Amino acid sequence: MTDNLTVGVTGVHVASAPKTGAVVLKELLSLPSVLPVALVDYPQTCALGWIDRLAAVHLVPQGILGTEVLCQRLSSIASSRGLDVVIPCDDEDALAIASGAHIIKTCGVRTLLPLGDIVRSVKKENLETTLRRLGITVPRQVAISDISNLKMDELDFPVLVKGRLIHAYFARNEKEVRGFATKLSEVWGFPVIVQQFVNGAEFSVCAVADRQSRIAGLCAIRKQGISDQGKTWRAVTIDPDIFEPIVTGFVRGLNWVGPVELEFIMPPSGNQPVVIEVNPRFPAWVPISRRAEADLVKLVVELCQGKRPSKRIVAKAGMCFARTYRTGAFSMAAMARLYAHGSLPAERNGTLA
Repeated sequence: MTDNLTVGVTGVHVASAPKTGAVVLKELLSLPSVLPVALVDYPQTCALGWIDRLAAVHLVPQGILGTEVLCQRLSSIASSRGLDVVIPCDDEDALAIASGAHIIKTCGVRTLLPLGDIVRSVKKENLETTLRRLGITVPRQVAISDISNLKMDELDFPVLVKGRLIHAYFARNEKEVRGFATKLSEVWGFPVIVQQFVNGAEFSVCAVADRQSRIAGLCAIRKQGISDQGKTWRAVTIDPDIFEPIVTGFVRGLNWVGPVELEFIMPPSGNQPVVIEVNPRFPAWVPISRRAEADLVKLVVELCQGKRPSKRIVAKAGMCFARTYRTGAFSMAAMARLYAHGSLPAERNGTLA
């Protein structure tokens, strides 16, 4: 791996529905030749609690604001401060950066992402159409753009009511669907997705595909503890064999590049796994892959440099994890400087460098 490779990570947000960037930054800290950079969308960020270990913290626009505004900011950072690789860890960031990869490439910034249209094809409202075209089993769903015209004729109860970006609620009747859809639309806007509920055990697979859409790394888990928002808090790694054909068909069928998470339900019959969601980024449980001898974050960095392992890496079964919160302390001076200047270098001996 190239020495002093500057790797920026978006989606650095820890709350009740934590994004993936914080854990990916921590994984990068384990790589001695990498200089991790936090790309944050607000000044009061948990990344300031690790400023003594990061190369820098930069304010960037959220991906939801559009491709050009985010990629122009990344280009500016690359030109003035240095940025070699960007790993988006938020769905909207992944879409914006994939769509604007040509913009940041001119400044020497590398990514490992599919085309923007491919990322867009796995957004929640497009998921059923995309997966059925690939021959992958997926629940029926409807996308709601106007609650006053809500009709539940196509689905049977119970259902899951999902926000455009995050959050999901279990609904037993149309009244509950209307209530949850109203709540979600007020927070995240439309569409709200109503998906047929599938009963069964929950699993996830994270894969990393190279630029030829070949799977270079895999890690599969069985979920054992899930929050009320559907976030995985406890899990164990398992053999991915039963899911591998589906993941391979997905990657090849879409010409996927980079990290992706497929979430599965295995019905009690155990005949066919059902894909209920696809995330165009690392999952928040990705640190377990390194402990299970398949370091997927390191793999992405190496693939961005044009390297590829001699054989596919697969996480070994039987490794458990439990997620926890950590508190990061930082000075008001650091937050004020980040707010005022948009960038903050590392602190040295307790003072700003």
